[in-house]
Amino acid sequence: MTEISISKSHAQAFMVAYHRLNPARKLVGKKGVLDYVRQVNCIQYDPINLVGQNPHLLLQSRVKNYKTTMLDELLYSDRKLIDGFDKVMSIYPREDWPFFSQHRKYFKAREYQADNILPSGKLRKIVFEKVRSEGPISPIEMNIDVPVDWAWGSTKAGRAGLEMLFFDGKLLVSHRIGTRRYFDLSKKLLPKEIYSMKDPHPNQISRIDWHVHRRVGGLGLAHWGAGEHWGGMLGLKSVERRKSIERLSSNNKLIKLSIKGLDRKGFVIRHEDLEILELASKNNSKTKSAAILGAHDNFMWDRKLLRWLFDFDYVWEVYKPEKLRKYGYYVLPILYGNKFIARFEPGFNRKSGRFEIKNWWWEESATFDNKNLQLALQNCFNDFLKYLGAENFVLGEKAAQSDYLKKILAPLI
Repeated sequence: MTEISISKSHAQAFMVAYHRLNPARKLVGKKGVLDYVRQVNCIQYDPINLVGQNPHLLLQSRVKNYKTTMLDELLYSDRKLIDGFDKVMSIYPREDWPFFSQHRKYFKAREYQADNILPSGKLRKIVFEKVRSEGPISPIEMNIDVPVDWAWGSTKAGRAGLEMLFFDGKLLVSHRIGTRRYFDLSKKLLPKEIYSMKDPHPNQISRIDWHVHRRVGGLGLAHWGAGEHWGGMLGLKSVERRKSIERLSSNNKLIKLSIKGLDRKGFVIRHEDLEILELASKNNSKTKSAAILGAHDNFMWDRKLLRWLFDFDYVWEVYKPEKLRKYGYYVLPILYGNKFIARFEPGFNRKSGRFEIKNWWWEESATFDNKNLQLALQNCFNDFLKYLGAENFVLGEKAAQSDYLKKILAPLI
């Protein structure tokens, strides 16, 4: 198939439709959660929890009346999803576990130095036997406090041992209490046919092509230039990635796109998403919805694409020194239809149930004479308050300086 040329507005509509964001919050229940995760292959985990950890922030914008228990049950009761490593620490369908065999071998090979930290024997073996005999266990219960230089810095050997076994596939996360993980044997938590399946990839090229195709599905519309959105893929430098895209395009698994106005920038989508691309060109609905997105939402993975396609410049400033931040420590974007219209800094006190918009920034392109925009923002924040379980809602001093914002959100305050 030859390269397809589309307009920037068509590409915007495709991205929003692909990621189930217009209309937002229309998927239903655990089935909706599972459908979306299977569509994008993985969602990114992040422990920061001001108004929900990233997986929950992502899902509240797609699933009607989303509750955190929906994802928790799919992970730790139904076990249709598992915690694992893909782009970074992620959540993905359990049926994908065999496809990461080479990743697990790679992690195991890197762990030998830490494995020999204990004079009494191999750390991995000691930890495995403790989990096997005692069942689900967290790093606190390991009681092996010898410091070890581990991937995330210095940590206790007990935690490092559990994580070694997790990354090389012997353990999986059984459940969580807050952010604390409890680990158990993978062979107990996975169906036998999945745990025992041999590596489905006959060779390295097969594995690379599988992962490139998978990551394109995570992005929806993928720019094949270098960037963090290609992270976590073994042995995949720019040259290998481009070769893989050419192979996948030649056998029609990926479709090349050009976007008018974005010359010399190559894009691809999966072949199975052509129908969404076609439907996106015909969606002329004047009724639009609004959605609050997390910083690590799949929609936000490629920050260059956000600038090129949506004229939206977004930087996650959590790790920046305060004096270098343009907006704030924890700022979330708001999508309305196919446009980013604002970003805001939230605050939430779980004890009092008080949700606050500390600060608010309208995008220059935002228009203020649209009744549908007002209704969409009211619905968006009303649903967000329900998701949080907030009892009351206030505008902070800085946010309250926007008279238009006060007018829009007055019914909720």
